[in-house]
Amino acid sequence: MADEHRRRSHKKKLKKNKFLRQLKFHAKKGNHGKGKQLSEDEYNYYLRVFEHMKHVEGEEKEILVQNFFCELVREGQEKNLASNQIVSRILDDVLPLADVKQVQALAKVFAEDLRPICTDSYASHVLQTLLTLSLKYAQKGAVQKHFEETDGGEIKENIVAVTDEQQEEFSKFMHKVGRFVYNNLEDFVCHTYASHVVRSVLEVCSGVEIQDAVKSSHRSQTNHALLKDEGNFLTVPSVLKQLVQDIAIRFTKLPNLSEIICSDSGSAVLQSLLLVLNDVEETLCETLVAHILQHGFNGVSAFYEDKFEVGTQVNIPPLFQDNPATRLLEVVVLCSTSNQQIEIFQKYFKGHMATLVQHHSANFAVQKILSAWKEKDTVFVFGCV
Repeated sequence: MADEHRRRSHKKKLKKNKFLRQLKFHAKKGNHGKGKQLSEDEYNYYLRVFEHMKHVEGEEKEILVQNFFCELVREGQEKNLASNQIVSRILDDVLPLADVKQVQALAKVFAEDLRPICTDSYASHVLQTLLTLSLKYAQKGAVQKHFEETDGGEIKENIVAVTDEQQEEFSKFMHKVGRFVYNNLEDFVCHTYASHVVRSVLEVCSGVEIQDAVKSSHRSQTNHALLKDEGNFLTVPSVLKQLVQDIAIRFTKLPNLSEIICSDSGSAVLQSLLLVLNDVEETLCETLVAHILQHGFNGVSAFYEDKFEVGTQVNIPPLFQDNPATRLLEVVVLCSTSNQQIEIFQKYFKGHMATLVQHHSANFAVQKILSAWKEKDTVFVFGCV
């Protein structure tokens, strides 16, 4: 766990240095950030804050964070400024260091109008960070560390408890965002930015951290994942757990499942949902897998079959013509029961293994079904294809 934390910290530092160089380069050309436009003075101020954050620690960093939030509140433009590239990146970095009251205040402002936040290319990242922090602060016995300098010049660490009232407010915030995502699932599931919020909701409502391989379909600013200390588990309020079930059931009623599967964003959301359910709701996971096999993959295959001219020789099943669908198939194989895996093998792999292992994307699905196969006594079937 410690090695993983150091690896992530080093990777984050390299990205931040590269990002800072890009900001300075564009500033010289009069480009003051992407997203919401800033004045030159505003841009230079936030650029100095972002750069200064790299060189301070302890109490000095806390003071810098406090001043940054005071400036945001003074402007009264928290939501608008979060839609600017550089301000979004600063918020992503400083929110875990901010006072709990400041985190609450920002969450309250965001909750007033969630749709433009969810669909914004930069503010949506801040919302994701707010969600992960909310779950940590909603834990029983949650605390926050503060640093202060003693009269002798030494830096002292103080532990401040998160109050019961604050924990309740964070739970309400997560539930409000979760219900909003549920109510807008059909609109959000294939949206480039809102789909990432959907995946964060699945994480905080289950306490399950989704693997990086699924997250990396698009570069995400947010680095504050649900990292848990060894032996320490995050407790999810029961009202949030129900949201995961509701979202899963909602997926079985969406009319355009095949289109969702063929979308990069939609496929990634379904992958995330299956991984979460596989950990916390196995029965519901089996139901969703069955629905995807019957109503999702069949539609994708039919779509590509219709595109082939009569008499066209196709060496692999049509499903593998679609990259997002193939990536989802890998996770479906992992989350399937043994009987479902046999069904998948018979339909998509049997008779095609020699061709699939040479295919640029299908070979990963072959690797997955070999490694995830549950009925070890029947593994001999792979030698008959």
